[in-house]
Amino acid sequence: MLADMVSSKNLIQFIAAAALLLLLASCTQAAAPAPGAETTTPAAGPATQTPPLVAFPTAAPSTPTPQAPVTGTLTAPRASLSIPLVQLVSPVSDTQVSISQTTYVVAYAADDSGIARIELSDDNALARAEPAPPSAPLVFSAIIPWTPANLGNHTLRVVAYDVSGKASAPAETTVSVVPDTRRPAVVILYPLGTPQVELGSVLPIQAAAIDEVAVTQLDLLIDNQLVTYAAAPKAAGQSPFPIVFAWQALTPGTHTLVVRAHDNQDATTDSSPVKVQVVDTHTPVLSVAFDRTSAPANEPITVTVSALDVSGIQRIELWAGKEIASVTTSANPARQTSMTVQTTWQNATAGDYQLFARAYNANGNFKESPPQTITILNPGQLLPTAAPTAAPTRTRAPRPTATPLLQPPAPPIAQMLAPNDQFNASAPLRVTFGGKGNAELDHLEL
Repeated sequence: MLADMVSSKNLIQFIAAAALLLLLASCTQAAAPAPGAETTTPAAGPATQTPPLVAFPTAAPSTPTPQAPVTGTLTAPRASLSIPLVQLVSPVSDTQVSISQTTYVVAYAADDSGIARIELSDDNALARAEPAPPSAPLVFSAIIPWTPANLGNHTLRVVAYDVSGKASAPAETTVSVVPDTRRPAVVILYPLGTPQVELGSVLPIQAAAIDEVAVTQLDLLIDNQLVTYAAAPKAAGQSPFPIVFAWQALTPGTHTLVVRAHDNQDATTDSSPVKVQVVDTHTPVLSVAFDRTSAPANEPITVTVSALDVSGIQRIELWAGKEIASVTTSANPARQTSMTVQTTWQNATAGDYQLFARAYNANGNFKESPPQTITILNPGQLLPTAAPTAAPTRTRAPRPTATPLLQPPAPPIAQMLAPNDQFNASAPLRVTFGGKGNAELDHLEL
């Protein structure tokens, strides 16, 4: 019925009046009683229904209001409330290590905020700090070298630190530092077995040594005699220490090779011996010169014999047929690698004789020169001429008379120039010597 009473012309006035009535109704509602206040219950009666509040827009906004952006500040992650954990993995308790031996301490640490470093202490004194990578891993393992300088028991302690500087509970172990009584180990790698080498050749000997601390020197012993040695490139030594010795085999027979290793505590170890057989198949180099090949009976013929051998010349023999005419022996065959002998031969009986020389080296090998025919003439006898050939149209020219050869050159002369005091001065001595001869000198020996 109210709608019939309201005309279309008064629609705006009706809307405004309705909104005003609703506003007044909301303002007249009683406030809720405070807690603990005394309240009265209204008498029972017909229930009244409160109309809901309805908001009617009066006018649309001309432009929308932009919403303010949400801003905030990033905060650092919450620090860990726990401390790091660390475990000392190696060495185990009661381990024995040698003094000056580098031992590696293995530690394992973890933290939920990241590990920054692990510190190693020796008897409460900081020995080394091992930093973790910059990324601060949650789990970090460290291998820390430690070299003890004092004998006795040592307490090794490791502590881990997280990125905020909190330290873990220490993990520790006890080790015993003892004198370095463990010797180095050495082995000959080449040659192997029982090789056979030629006299005068150079045999390479390969060896290697290791030690828990360092190898400082390797010795080469031949038949228990020190031949040569090699020191480590570093003064403190090194391990492993490989070496190649060069040994010249100058004495025939069976020889025993041993390599001896020294460590930085001068403890030594010998390798297993290796046998080497040195054989001599050389024969001397020999030359023979005769001043003439014929002579009257009882007139001497000069024979010059020269011999050379790397192992030394033992003796030189002059043979006439099946008999030894003369023998010259060296006083020190091993040191006299060359020998020159000048001797004479004569015979009272006319005829032809076969002369040759034989030279022996220090190991008993010998060589003979080709035989030379020597003719001994009777007094007043001339050399026979060759008989003519059977061909009637050809005649053989008479054999010329043998012309005696010139005397061989005199042997060279050696001179001792200094010292001139009969070696009465104290060692070391400076010795000056020289030689001269009619031909070019081959070498000088002192």
